[in-house]
Amino acid sequence: MNSSDGSGDNELLRENPPKNTTFLIILTITAAIGGFLFGYDTGIIGGANLYIYDDLGYKTPVVLETVVSLAVIGAMFGALAAGPLSDIKGRKPTIIAADCAFVTGSILMASAPNIWVLMLGRFIVGLGVGSAAMVVPIYLAESAPRELRGTIVSINVLFTTSGQLIAYCVCLSLEDHWRWMLGIGAIPAIIQVIGMFFLPESPRFLYKVGKLEQGLKALLHIRYSLLYRKYEYIEEEVKGIMQSIKEEGNHSYKHQFKLLYKNCKRSAMVGIGLQCLQQLCGINTAMYYGPQIMQVAGFDSSGREAIIASIPIAFANMVGTFISVWYVDRLGRRSTLLYTIPFMVTFLLSLGASFVFITFFSVVEFIQYLAVFSLLVYILFFSVGMGTCPWIVNSEIYPLNLRSAATSASTTANWVSNFVVSMTFASAISFDAGRVGIWIILAGFGVISWFWVYKLLPETKGKSLEEILTIFQTGKELD
Repeated sequence: MNSSDGSGDNELLRENPPKNTTFLIILTITAAIGGFLFGYDTGIIGGANLYIYDDLGYKTPVVLETVVSLAVIGAMFGALAAGPLSDIKGRKPTIIAADCAFVTGSILMASAPNIWVLMLGRFIVGLGVGSAAMVVPIYLAESAPRELRGTIVSINVLFTTSGQLIAYCVCLSLEDHWRWMLGIGAIPAIIQVIGMFFLPESPRFLYKVGKLEQGLKALLHIRYSLLYRKYEYIEEEVKGIMQSIKEEGNHSYKHQFKLLYKNCKRSAMVGIGLQCLQQLCGINTAMYYGPQIMQVAGFDSSGREAIIASIPIAFANMVGTFISVWYVDRLGRRSTLLYTIPFMVTFLLSLGASFVFITFFSVVEFIQYLAVFSLLVYILFFSVGMGTCPWIVNSEIYPLNLRSAATSASTTANWVSNFVVSMTFASAISFDAGRVGIWIILAGFGVISWFWVYKLLPETKGKSLEEILTIFQTGKELD
């Protein structure tokens, strides 16, 4: 087979007929379990913390923030490590390695005899979560047809929000059994390890490392569906991939960062900026500290009642993500963000106003429901736009030879911002001014997000990864 221009592909195409019309669905669901693990860990710690206090004997905001944030610190390192690992070993082995870390950490947390072992388990789980958050969107984007890429990558986020909802339900079902809450997370990780052994490597990665025949076989296996029966479509995609590799070359991981700064400043600004702003808009204040927010809003202070009141938070997040899955490839990434962010900001300000009455005027009975309503609507609009689009955009906007380094950097930026929020929120809501001011600050970051998208982000829907790269290099769609 001619490796330079894709000629000779027809012969191999005919030698390897498509196998399964449902394979793309199976691949998407199996890979998206990585998103589920991310969501489960985010949701389960909020409920488990209500009971760990009594068992292991700690109850200060600083210790609570540390337990939550250690997973975030681990995720930073996991995201950084996953970049070179996915470039050297591949996307698929990196996902499996992330699962192994999650299983190990879950077992440590479930069996922790003291707070220190629990913290170690949290850190190791974070390594797995951060690695998966970095590599799964790349694997899905590199495997997906361009017309469905936004939908398929956003399904990973849908699994994340589903994991959060299921985590709250598990907390409710296993009241007082926090070890089981934390240990159960190992089960989906084990399922994903088994499933990944039956999936191919990313076709683009295989082409990148010179495994041309394996890359074409993987592409055929994944692409075959009622929409993609024509060989011409795959031939066109193969030629685009090969041309991209020829033009971009292959570089060491360290050199990738230099090229990212030198040649892809705009892509890096958009991608890293969106990932930071996603967290600074405050979504994980609700996900990590949902039960605590309910208590501050005046609901029953018992663990069970706080968890029950928090379940709608996770449900709203999942519903919004489902809406995004349905519309993101129809409406587009840019338009979705520009339409949803203003609503998000409005209801963050409404939430802040609610806590003014609850905190300073002791008006609780009606206002507590206004606070919950504002929180739910904020989460709904967040999950439609800022919850999904930054992950989709970051899986699309970098050249193939820099994709691992760039996505690693942007995912790490997400976790750094996540750490800032998770390490300060419990302290912020422990005093009166903080209970009001925190929501106003988050709304301010929402305003910054809108202008960031308006000024910097072109539309990427319906375009090949190679076409998107051209747009970012020329800026023609922003003129």
